[in-house]
Formats: sequence, C-alpha cells, structure tokens
Amino acid sequence: MRSEKTDRTRRICRYVGERGLLSGVRIGGVAGLVALLMFGAGAMLGRAQNAGGSPQAGQRIRTGRINYQGVTTPPGLPDDRDALLIAEEDYIKEGLPPGAEKYASVDGMAIKKTEEEIVAISKKSRNDGNQFWGRIAGTAYDHLTSDYMEDRFKKLGLQTRRIENDLPPQWFPSSWDVQLIVGGKTVPLKSAFPIGNSIGTTNGLVEAEPVWVGLGTAADFKGRDVKGKAVFIYSWPTDGGVYTSSAWTGALQRSLDSGAASVFVVQGFPGNMQSMLFGNHGGQATMGPLTAVPAMSVSHDEGNAVRQAIEDSTSPKVRMRLDVKIVSALKTNIVLGTLPGQRDESIVVLAHHDAYFDGALDNASGMATMLEIARYYAAIPTLQRRRTMIFIDSPTHHSPGVVGGVWMRLNMKDFFSKVVLIANCEHTSQTQIYFVNDGLMTADTVSARRWYASGSDAFKKLVPDTFREFGVAVHKLPEATPGGDLSQFYFTAPSFHIIDNILNHTTTDTIDWTPASAMATVTRAYLKIFDRANEMTAQEIAGDFHPTFPPPR
Repeated sequence: MRSEKTDRTRRICRYVGERGLLSGVRIGGVAGLVALLMFGAGAMLGRAQNAGGSPQAGQRIRTGRINYQGVTTPPGLPDDRDALLIAEEDYIKEGLPPGAEKYASVDGMAIKKTEEEIVAISKKSRNDGNQFWGRIAGTAYDHLTSDYMEDRFKKLGLQTRRIENDLPPQWFPSSWDVQLIVGGKTVPLKSAFPIGNSIGTTNGLVEAEPVWVGLGTAADFKGRDVKGKAVFIYSWPTDGGVYTSSAWTGALQRSLDSGAASVFVVQGFPGNMQSMLFGNHGGQATMGPLTAVPAMSVSHDEGNAVRQAIEDSTSPKVRMRLDVKIVSALKTNIVLGTLPGQRDESIVVLAHHDAYFDGALDNASGMATMLEIARYYAAIPTLQRRRTMIFIDSPTHHSPGVVGGVWMRLNMKDFFSKVVLIANCEHTSQTQIYFVNDGLMTADTVSARRWYASGSDAFKKLVPDTFREFGVAVHKLPEATPGGDLSQFYFTAPSFHIIDNILNHTTTDTIDWTPASAMATVTRAYLKIFDRANEMTAQEIAGDFHPTFPPPR
C-alpha cells in the first residue's frame, strides 16, 4: 500500500507537470490582500488533502464559499476564461456628455483593431521562438514597431521624423530551465521567468534544497540559515505585475545577501502566469550591479507546489539553468509625427511602445489611444488647429541609458522650450477584476486609474473635472510625481495622464482585458482637455510651473 506521503508527492508531480501553466493570471484589488496572504499559506494542494480529495491533471483546486449558479467554488482566471470574458457590448458605457457630440467620431473598435495590430508584433516575437519575448528595445520586434508607428503617422498625413539612438549594453536572458525534483521525479516549473538584472548560472546548473521564507521579512529570516539553498519568497503584487512586496520590503535583497544559491519570488496572483519583475522596486532595468545569485519569478500555483513538497518532507530539490548575456551595439528609434498648427507653440502627446509579452495594456492600449487622437486632429484643417500637435513614439520605457525620453530631454531643449502641454497615453483601459476567495472575478466595468496633472490651478482642476465629465474613473488622489513614461518628461512642461498598473508585465496582459469602449472614453476626455487647453494662453496653462532639466536618473 502506498503511503500518504507518496500519494501527495504523486499529486504534486501530476499537478505541476500536467497543468497548462501559461494560460493566464488571477489578479485583483488591494481589498483582497489579507484574504490572499492567508490563502497563500496553504490553500492550494494542502486544502485538497484536508478535504480528502486529490487534484486531477489540469484542474485548479479552489476552496470558495460563495455560491455561483449552484457551484460553491467561484470561477477564476485563467481556468474559466471563457466564462469570465466580457463581451464588448456588455461593458457599462458612458454616453457622450452634453456638448461633446463633436467627439462622436471616436470609434472604440477601431482603436481596438490598432491595439491588436501592435500586439501581433509581440506575438511574432514569441512565435519566432524567443523565450524572452515582446516588443523589447533593440530587437527586431522593436524595429518593426517603430516601422508600424511611422507608417501610421504617414498615412494620417503627419510629418514624420525618425531619431536613431544607440542603446547601452543591454541585459538579455537567452534561455533557461527550472525543475522541481521531488519523490524521484523531475517536473518542469514552466512559469519561471528571470528577474531583471539577474546573473546567469555558472557551470550550467544550480541545484539546491528549497526553503520557504514567507514574505521574507526580517522576522521570517530570523534564526534561518538559508546559505546554499533555493530561497522562495511569497510576494504580494502591490501595484500590479511590476511592483511587489519582495522589492519594497527588502525581501529580495535580504535573500540575495543571505548566501542563498538561488532566489525565487512567488507572485501573489492566484493561478499561473509568467511575470517580468525587476530587482529594484521600479519598472526599469538599472544595469547597475547584477543580482548576487540567479533570481527568478515563479507563479503562485507552482510556488505553492514547491512549498507543499517542503511541507511533506520529501527532500525536494530545485534545479535551474539560466543563460544571460549582455548585448552591445544595439539600436532603437524614436518616431515623431507632427501636425502643424497656427502657432509655434506645441502640444506633445506621447506613448511608449516597448513591452514584455503581449503588452496589450502596457502599452498597446496607450499607443492605440495616441493614434486615435492623431487621427482626430489630422482630420481638422490646419487653419483650425491653434497649436502644433507632436506625437512621440518612445521605444525605451523599460531600458537604461541615455535613450528615448532621457535622450530627448538632454538633446532637444529647444524643442521643449516651445511645448506648452504634454499628455502621456499609457495603460488606458483595463477590466475591473476582484479577488474572490482563491480566484479572480471579472466585472462589466473598468478599473480606476492613477492620474497626474501639473500646471496652473485652473488646468489642474480641468483635468479631473473632464475625466469625471466623461466617466473616466480615477483614484481619489493624484500621484505626487507621475509614474510611467511621463516620469521622463513631466518637469519640462505642464502635463497630465492616467495610468493603470495591474496586469502589466505578465503573460495575462492580453487584449481580452482592455475594453474598447473605455479606450474610446479616455480618448474623448483627452480631446476635450486639449481643446480646452487651446482656449487658454500658455501662461494660463502653466501658472507657476517652471521647466527644469535635471540630469538623467
């Protein structure tokens, strides 16, 4: 008769090895933090054991208590994607406010089509066999995206300019493989993804005993000897797929400094996904010192499978191979499109195009929004355009060095001297998603966005008032300084934006969760802000704002 431990080991192997792991991710709002952290301690395979059952291959274990159509476990992404997908016509929509009929030509489905064309470039990167894939700066897919944007600008009748930038040496993980060895079986951890600036494995492989350190606080490490082991940190995604508790609590650095052989950050999204994290707390690679040991992110489900193996005392091992190279002599391009106006003053609209994975929210949604704004103003005769409109396709939001926005602010000061307003189009539309027990529930509306506005008091009031008028949901308080690509430009001129940070940098950042109707609503609100700004003088927009050009970060 097989022992209970043997049965559980077999279930772990079957659960991890046979499950479809790259189909999606569960995400949600901060309201689920306490419940999720409690869940993360043992609600996956262990709950199945407590219930006396065993997981079937390819099946997620849920322990919900809310009744959904007679089912006591709620649906959740990615397993129940088809059931949770919201049809475009089913989203709650905001009608045009009185007096805004001039913006009726904005077509959400046309914006969505543009977004799909941009995402297709990322899919080509994946389909061409790249393990590290997306619209990544310096790659052929970055150049294809620049070509696409330049072509779209020209077709709209914009005057185009292409500025080539030399990229500094770039960190590239070329290939990797991670395996859980448990009960004599070797099972791939398919969700493992290198953390930005991680070193590679020396001598080909690193194999170590895994150790679970919870959230990785100082208390979690107190009295723990993790030297030479594979440290697993459970990390809460406090602002989507980029910012996680492992960075801002110091857990990742604490692990790197502890003598570990390798480090794995378990993303706190229920389900399975791949996630691109950075060793620092932000969303850009710094190309500072590489991590002291090889470091990877891993999905919630696979991380908990490792934890279960540790709890079962099956003497598990984690084996990893990570090949990393630093690539030099790469190039990228900034693409500008200009619509001349009646004044020498200009309004700049920008969107970055680089992305990890599909990059639908981040930032095909913003690029498509920008192109729709360009289409709208291109249809207006030059004599009716008060100010010149300049559209900037920036290629290096996620890359270090004097490129993209950094290059522009250092080398185009005369250009910025004529700019009276900057608007950033970034992460403009995402389905609202909620934690429900151990799954994620979608809703027929969109999530609220972070926002920022600078300039005169009148202009700073205009921005949120217009968002409210058009039904663009935003956070109660604005950002003190803007995130996203606007962080490279906000000190050069009065500026504004919205930005949503949930699904980005994950394999579930797909077009499924970027409603067309919301992209249309955001576009109309931006248009109204531009039109109102064109009724103001430069001084009325700026108020006490004074441009500065600080050195690059």
